[in-house]
Amino acid sequence: MADEETVESGAGEEALVASEGVSAEAILEMIFRKEDEIKKRIEEAEADAQRIVEEAKLNAAAMKREAVSPEVGKELREKELRKANEEAGRVASEIGEQAERIRARGSEHIERAVELVIEKVLPGEGVNVIRSQEGSDLR
Repeated sequence: MADEETVESGAGEEALVASEGVSAEAILEMIFRKEDEIKKRIEEAEADAQRIVEEAKLNAAAMKREAVSPEVGKELREKELRKANEEAGRVASEIGEQAERIRARGSEHIERAVELVIEKVLPGEGVNVIRSQEGSDLR
């Protein structure tokens, strides 16, 4: 409505100038006023447009953060889970290797342990028992 009134008043001023024979200076002054008024409206419209664009950018950035956050979180969780699984596999493998080394070392010493037990239980006779049992499946 205000724009229509301004246009109408502008038309009215032109009619006034034509009918009253206003001087050229007065006409130029009216033109400058109108020009200033139009510039002011343009500046206001540009400021409003800039504000709207900035708000849209902020909203878009917020929406992007919200959309990306779950994806980033999921990727991070999956990455950490893979690392944990790899570490668990490595630890399990190391424990298996250690257990095998302990078993191997233990079986190397079983014969000697049996000899020691027999000697402690049967002093003096233990060596004879061990020798007589060589070749038997009791070892």
